[in-house]
Amino acid sequence: MLLLLLFSYQENLPPAVVSGTVPKLIHYLVLPEGRQDLHFLRAFLLCFRAFTTSQSLFEELLRLYHE
Repeated sequence: MLLLLLFSYQENLPPAVVSGTVPKLIHYLVLPEGRQDLHFLRAFLLCFRAFTTSQSLFEELLRLYHE
């Protein structure tokens, strides 16, 4: 399975996530860099139901926790 995360880079701004596979987006969510990216966190929590279910999100978070 291809895991992908794409960033947008603009001068004088931190990199911003613009797209990615669901597992990679969730993985970024729990990384220290992702937890500090409040724009990503807010956008993810607002929109995740458009591309995954709450159950799938929870299962992926549990899988990452047990790694």
